[in-house]
Amino acid sequence: MDQEDWAGCVHFGLDALLYDPADEDTHLPVGEAYLSLQEQEAGLRHPATATLIDCGKRGRVADAVRIHREVVSWVSDPGEKRQLCWELGWNCFLADQYAAALEYTDRAIACHAGPGRRNRRTTGMVSE
Repeated sequence: MDQEDWAGCVHFGLDALLYDPADEDTHLPVGEAYLSLQEQEAGLRHPATATLIDCGKRGRVADAVRIHREVVSWVSDPGEKRQLCWELGWNCFLADQYAAALEYTDRAIACHAGPGRRNRRTTGMVSE
């Protein structure tokens, strides 16, 4: 496939994810397309999200949390990190890891707010 085909895959895949963000079968080809376009961070996030969804369906939330924590550490793009932290916070909550859920949700909000800004509601509730 050429670059235009991969770009089209990303475009239409993201459109499909707007309607069903929990479809792991769409996240996988979108991740592959991003990687083919040399966009590594977005390329990593989509397969990680598919893994998270699959582990959640199988009741293996702890495995999903472990994998997602590792991927979060690799990503520097604020938008990608925000999405990963948001997903990780939710899955920590599902795994009854409430302090970690607050920490990652706070990180997601901080990524959205920009550098140096923190969510006043949760700041100080978890250790930095």
